[in-house]
Amino acid sequence: MPKQGKYAKSSRIKQIKQIRKRAHKQNGAVISDDELENFILVRFGLTSKKNLPLSVKESIQRLLIEIVNQGKNYKIWDLTSMIRNVLKKIGIRAPWQFYRQISENWQTLQLFILKEVPVVPLKKRIIVKEELSSSEFDNLVADQLAANVLLTTLGNDSHLLSSLNPQQVGQMKLSLLNENKINWDRVASAFDPIPFDVSSAPDEATKEWLQELISN
Repeated sequence: MPKQGKYAKSSRIKQIKQIRKRAHKQNGAVISDDELENFILVRFGLTSKKNLPLSVKESIQRLLIEIVNQGKNYKIWDLTSMIRNVLKKIGIRAPWQFYRQISENWQTLQLFILKEVPVVPLKKRIIVKEELSSSEFDNLVADQLAANVLLTTLGNDSHLLSSLNPQQVGQMKLSLLNENKINWDRVASAFDPIPFDVSSAPDEATKEWLQELISN
């Protein structure tokens, strides 16, 4: 997962301040594609992030960074395919509690994306299509949770996971649902036999974030 949120390095903080300063001085100025992530994070920090519970701000911002990284080379954002790819990339690097947080706060993040991303002052603006309902987003989350359970059970061997047929993955997904909704008690029970290992975190900031997640 990316290094961000309250753990952002001083270099990134400096970049964000520079963009903010230039935005004040040059109203309507065009930014480069390389500045897209920092610009969006500034806007997120000034708007939607303020409305999120303190305990989930870091998770939602990290998801946003992954989404921006997924879409930075495209001018049309298809949220369905993007979210599917982002969740697959995150996979077992985040515990099930992360997925619960993003499920519960998806609409806040999506409203930000729909409102703010198309107006980012790039030379060629981004078009966002395929709005996702909460149930559609949760369906993608449930797909990934099922894959994560199986992957964890198989000792994190992706080759073994690829050998499973879709029916097996589908059965695992159904076991995590109740009336077509994610049952988080069932999800917790499915992951309980193999505790999440935070030692694989790429840095201390991420490790601290992960420890906070699994303690909730």
